[in-house]
Amino acid sequence: MNELDYRRSMEARNSVTLNSNMDSFDLINLLRNLPKDIVGEDNEKCEILTLHRVDLDYNTVYEIIDQLFRWSQVEFDDSSGHHMYALLNAILKHENIKHLSIIGDELDPDSVEAMKEGLCSCYLHELVLFIELTREAATSIILEGINNAPSILKLDLSQCEISPDSIEVICQALETNESLVSLNLENCRLQDDEIAEILLSLQDNQSLQHLSLAMNYAEDEAMNAASRLLQSPTSRLKSLNLAQQNPGTLDLLSLSAGLRENKKLQRLDLYESFVDKQHMAAFAEVLTVNTTLRELNFENCGLKDSILSLLLVQLKRFTGLQKLYIKKNELSKQLDPSTIRGNFMLQVLDVEDRLMHPQVYIDLALNRGGRQYLDQNMLPMGLWPTLFERVNRYFQETSDDQAPSRCHHGFSSADALFYLIKGSVF
Repeated sequence: MNELDYRRSMEARNSVTLNSNMDSFDLINLLRNLPKDIVGEDNEKCEILTLHRVDLDYNTVYEIIDQLFRWSQVEFDDSSGHHMYALLNAILKHENIKHLSIIGDELDPDSVEAMKEGLCSCYLHELVLFIELTREAATSIILEGINNAPSILKLDLSQCEISPDSIEVICQALETNESLVSLNLENCRLQDDEIAEILLSLQDNQSLQHLSLAMNYAEDEAMNAASRLLQSPTSRLKSLNLAQQNPGTLDLLSLSAGLRENKKLQRLDLYESFVDKQHMAAFAEVLTVNTTLRELNFENCGLKDSILSLLLVQLKRFTGLQKLYIKKNELSKQLDPSTIRGNFMLQVLDVEDRLMHPQVYIDLALNRGGRQYLDQNMLPMGLWPTLFERVNRYFQETSDDQAPSRCHHGFSSADALFYLIKGSVF
């Protein structure tokens, strides 16, 4: 048994892994002798079975099938064999299995057929495919199965190699899909026009809430399509990730037009995007009227003082934004003490400590304590104890986790409560 590898934790998850260095006898012996409850290093129950480059012969496959009751998640990593289709078919029919990941090359025809048959009646909540989607016919079969699987809420196709013909198939499937809540298409080498096609195919989709297109090649055509999607009255999109596009110069004028009309989007990620003055000015102005966007990421965008100041000067007028990330830019001056004076919504302003003025820390702390409710006279007397408890808990947690000089700058929970009771003095 010394050659059997128990990898109890993979990427901080509890997992039992079957490796390629095990022969069929060892694999079967391991499976048959597993304890009833397998506990990982953090005392959490192991519910993930990972097959790492395992040659799935007849005996191994059917032993795994007998043990499927143990697992809620199964991952294939470059595994192969003539009987893989039988295992796929069994996994898709098993009520315990909620997550399936397949990593490797193109699926063989038998496995594709097993996917088609099994997906329509599966119990999966999440399907991850890191494979080649270059054959239009195979892609169509898989996506047809996904569209007929109302239980699948999350589809991850990141890093897939997708052919132009398969892009068309994906768009057709998205137009009719009624169940997906999350779609990940990161790092798929999607071109500008392909991203635009995907975005436009989602205009009438009423289920999708989270879409990631990071690390592709979006440019003007894609941004125009994104604007049209955001203006669609039927779209329910809450999160859009357009980070790290190549070359990275995004048309924020188009995006601003979409945000002006949008009432659903809550999170927008523009990490490592290049923005000029005209675009930033228009974008910042839109955020003064958009009331639903809660989180915005502009980290590592190479923004200089002259451009970033166009965003910061409007912070006082933002009505919905709660979290703004602007670290790793080229801001050289410390924030003005009145940067968020009058803004009771913003709770996180993520910038380098050397640039943060103590007064801004205080204002953010007050906002986290619930200052907007006081300003709007919306806090019933019965909730004042809850408000006090929240402020005290925040200061206790930050004093335990961070240096007091960094978090409070001499500002205590008593000070916070004083200003809250006094009212909107800022």
